[in-house]
Order: sequence, then C-alpha cells, then structure tokens
Amino acid sequence: MKHKHADLMLEYAKQAQVSEEPWRNWEVSYEGEGVWFDISVQPSWDINKEFRMKKKTMKRYYVTNELNAVCVWDSKTGVCVYQTSRYVDGYSGYEKAVKECDKYNSGYNFNEG
Repeated sequence: MKHKHADLMLEYAKQAQVSEEPWRNWEVSYEGEGVWFDISVQPSWDINKEFRMKKKTMKRYYVTNELNAVCVWDSKTGVCVYQTSRYVDGYSGYEKAVKECDKYNSGYNFNEG
C-alpha cells in the first residue's frame, strides 16, 4: 500500500527540481481542522496532516535552464512543450521561454486541469 501523501510527494519533488523553496507553494491542515496554513519549511508528510498546493501560485507550465537550452515543461505530463537555445538573436533564450510559458499559462487553472 502506498503512502497516504505519495501523489503529493511526487508533485512536490517535481517542484523541487526547479525551486530551492518549493514549500512556499504548499499549505498544511492539522488533523482535519479544515483551516489551511502556509508551510515555512520542508513538509513532514505526516499522515495525521493534510497537505495541498496553494491554489493561487501553481502554474501548469514552468521554465528550466538546461545546459545549452531553455525548456518550458508541462508539469502534468512531464513533457518539454517548448525549447529554445539559451541565446537567441542576441538576447536570452530564457526571456523568450518565459514569454512562451506565460502564453501557455494564461487562462489555465492548475487546480482544474
């Protein structure tokens, strides 16, 4: 039988690949109180607590800086949906990828998809 929070732990691990402080996107509720609090450290994944991603901050698509390229990733499928060189036409490929990422995220609600 898998851990109660296994699916959330997997999503957290994906976020940790691109963020030094992934807990900033998460909340915790203590023993079914129904009141949610920001997490300020690495989650404990205690089975007596509930965890969730903050609804306002999560985006489906995110940007990573690879060795020679910049990618826009779909966090739901794990697929790179857009890739460009780190330097394009004299400016940062990262800036271009961020614009593309914003296009992908515009109108997308992570919690519905």
